[in-house]
Amino acid sequence: MSEDDKSLGAPSLNIVAPGVALVSLERPQVLNALRPRDMIALIDVFERLGMRDDVRSVVLTGSGRAFCAGGDLRALQKLTAKETHHYLAAYADLGDVISRIRFPVIAALNGLTFGGGLELACMADIRVAEPSTTLCAADVPHGLVPTGGLTWRLPRLIGHGRASWMMLSNATVDADEAHRIGLCDLVAADGAAVKASIQLATQIAGFPPSGVAATVHALRLSARATLSVSAAFEIDANRRLLRDEGTRQRLDAVLSRPEPSSP
Repeated sequence: MSEDDKSLGAPSLNIVAPGVALVSLERPQVLNALRPRDMIALIDVFERLGMRDDVRSVVLTGSGRAFCAGGDLRALQKLTAKETHHYLAAYADLGDVISRIRFPVIAALNGLTFGGGLELACMADIRVAEPSTTLCAADVPHGLVPTGGLTWRLPRLIGHGRASWMMLSNATVDADEAHRIGLCDLVAADGAAVKASIQLATQIAGFPPSGVAATVHALRLSARATLSVSAAFEIDANRRLLRDEGTRQRLDAVLSRPEPSSP
């Protein structure tokens, strides 16, 4: 990524541990509000990550005191109708790209997570928040509807009733409440969401990538498939993985361990 791109606030991408990539939104002066160019850049970053063999997990965060405040309203007001369509569609496109990546995406929520920021967070497989994190859909008061598939994803994370409450009442949820209702999976110490997310990503990256990839796919499939379809995938995936030489060696190593002595 060139210095010119960085000066425009393009998302940064760095390898921060073996197999772990950190993607950071880089517009802290506007709480990482998303312009059309930012969405295009994020799609490009995740498409490139999906083609890399050296990456096994990704952490997505925002620089400064916010994860993401949502769409950049000033930029949006300058768009033509066609440009607005492309911008709104980019959220769904980003969700599609993330859903095809074979490794997990962890969102490190380090503060304000509103509107499009909540949509990005819900595209991730796991969400880690700090106590100061606040989450809100933030669309209805502007006369808008959430984008990026939030009306599909949020009910599956927290239930239809709670999702309706959050979106229709414009409720702001703190980290503890988000953890209680299942919107956030872990709560780290203040200032530690990225560190905790990288530690988790490193742990996952240390497991055999074939098993991680198949499990990630199975979990994402379960959001839209029937029980029988999910069960069939599990069987087919394990039949394939059990023929893998690496898997067989790991299982042989387990079986070669001495059996524990009886009490």
